[in-house]
Amino acid sequence: MKRTILLVIAGVLLLGAASASESSALSPAQAESYRRLTNQLIALCCWREPIAIHRSQEALQMLSEVEQLVREGRSEDEIKSIYAARYGRRSSLPEPPGASARRP
Repeated sequence: MKRTILLVIAGVLLLGAASASESSALSPAQAESYRRLTNQLIALCCWREPIAIHRSQEALQMLSEVEQLVREGRSEDEIKSIYAARYGRRSSLPEPPGASARRP
C-alpha cells in the first residue's frame, strides 16, 4: 500500500514538473534572443569564451540569469547594459558588422 502511494505521488510530481517546463519554454523570438546574447556575453572567470560554450559555475549562473531576463521581456540591449554596468564593457563581445540591422 505504501509503495502504491509513493508511486502515485512520484507520478504526480513528474507530471507537474513536465507541465511546468513546457509552460516555461521560451518563444521562438525569445530563444533567438537568448542564443545571440549567450554567444556575445563572456564568461567572467576567464574573459575568453562566450557563456554559451563555457561551463564554469559563473557561466552557468549567467545562462540562467539571461534566460530569466529574456523570459521577463527585457531587450538584448537592456540585458547587455545590465552586464556592462555590473562588469564593464569587457563582459560582451562586439557585435559583428550589420548584426543590429538583422535583429528584429
